Amino acid sequence: MSEIRNKVLIGQVSMLYGHLIPNLFASLICAIVVLLGLLETSSASVIKIWFSSVVILTGIRLSFSALYHLFPQQQRMHLIMFMLGTTSAAILWGIVASLLMPSQLIGQTIVIVIIAGVSAGGMQTLNANLLASWLFLNCSVIPLAVWLLRQSAQQYQMLGIAMSLYLLFMMVACYRNHRAFMQYIHLHFQNTNLLEALKKQTILDPLTNLYNRRYLTEVLPREMKRSQRENSGLCVAIVDVDHFKKINDTYGHDVGDEVLKAIGLTLKNSFRESDYVFRLGGEEFLIILTMTTLTDAKIKLDKLREVIKEIRLFFKENTITSLSVSIGVTEAAHNTQSSITLLKEADAALYAAKNAGRDRVNAFVGA
Repeated sequence: MSEIRNKVLIGQVSMLYGHLIPNLFASLICAIVVLLGLLETSSASVIKIWFSSVVILTGIRLSFSALYHLFPQQQRMHLIMFMLGTTSAAILWGIVASLLMPSQLIGQTIVIVIIAGVSAGGMQTLNANLLASWLFLNCSVIPLAVWLLRQSAQQYQMLGIAMSLYLLFMMVACYRNHRAFMQYIHLHFQNTNLLEALKKQTILDPLTNLYNRRYLTEVLPREMKRSQRENSGLCVAIVDVDHFKKINDTYGHDVGDEVLKAIGLTLKNSFRESDYVFRLGGEEFLIILTMTTLTDAKIKLDKLREVIKEIRLFFKENTITSLSVSIGVTEAAHNTQSSITLLKEADAALYAAKNAGRDRVNAFVGA
């Protein structure tokens, strides 16, 4: 659940900042309309100061957006910065709707219409975070509603009541929209996790958690094409656990499974992330070594063979020691060689290693 919560937070912050730049320019245009509409009033000088504050805050919030895209890992810090910017913007709108409200009717109409539009736009774009949307609505609309209710004329008071009801309606709408957004994003990430889990089930061996033979048919041709395209080395090795049937017959299949798990884990930890380790079935494993020549592959595989010999398993009263593996390895040629041919070469090299006495690495030698 914590993983989903983190993904939800990332989705919330991404959505908030995704809407930020268009919102800033829309807000700036609204501020310009207010400035032009109130320039001829008695509070023109104060309006200019207010507009300058809007421009400065817009620049600060643009820098917040740049920081978010440069350092996206700090999600909570970016959310806090966004909240501060949003609240500050709402307070500036609240100031113009109360302390700077002009005495002329046309100026008041401009302010009321702009505040209603800005608050409605904020509700639509801040749904990802309920606190941000409620703060923006309250800080921008409440000062206007209070100013209207304090006027002596009944028409203003009625408009103040309407604005209060508008605020209440908008807060309820914000809550419902936010809840729908959260349900959607939770469902999205749950479905994503489910799809990832299903994909893992189709490509992983359930016992060793290594890649399975089915995934090999997808990976090997792709890596061969990449090797040919980049003119880099590519080797395929098949690893067979020596005398595994004897282990099963002597200690039982449960112990045999533990042996396979231990060897599988050793294989996984012995190679790079760019390499691939598969369980073919039974006691056989396969390794794709990318960007590796046959000489380097033999060195790595011989080290692996020695590491496996050091494995000690304790199962109930039994101690499993002296594990060994036989390994056949081949290198992909930079021609039209098929993946089936490459697997046959590795298998032939493995067969030769077992015939030569096991516990060794044998490289395929072409005809």
